[in-house]
Amino acid sequence: MNDNATPALVHPLRRLAAMAYDTVLLAGTLILAGMPWAIFGANEETGYISDEPQKTLFFIWNLGLIFGYFALGWCRGGRTLGMRSWRLQLVARDSGPVTVGQALRRFAAALLAWLPLGAGVLWQYRDRDGLTWHDRLSGTRLVQLKKPQKKSA
Repeated sequence: MNDNATPALVHPLRRLAAMAYDTVLLAGTLILAGMPWAIFGANEETGYISDEPQKTLFFIWNLGLIFGYFALGWCRGGRTLGMRSWRLQLVARDSGPVTVGQALRRFAAALLAWLPLGAGVLWQYRDRDGLTWHDRLSGTRLVQLKKPQKKSA
């Protein structure tokens, strides 16, 4: 874990802000990555992907890209670009680095945690350790990093 991290409860609004930042970055990535599908796989009449197997492949492609973005950030330093902006870091429960298996469990559990109106995220207020469902299920936790010290001249 980073030396300037504190195991303090991360406020859901800070989580949401980091997620919003990551969502904007992912939207651009998915648009660019989806262009070949739109150009070569779209129905000439409708302009949409109409073939059912192709729709499934496109969905898996996008899900894989989204997971890749998060897994890369979580497993290489514990931070996505959105998390960097809001001084958040993901660590394993023992404060070590996050493994690919933990990242996969966290990604899947996070999808489920948001389905019941964000109940899995709001659960941190009832949890004895301040963890969300996806923190618990993946063996990870989100920590708030302190502001960097300003160097005096």
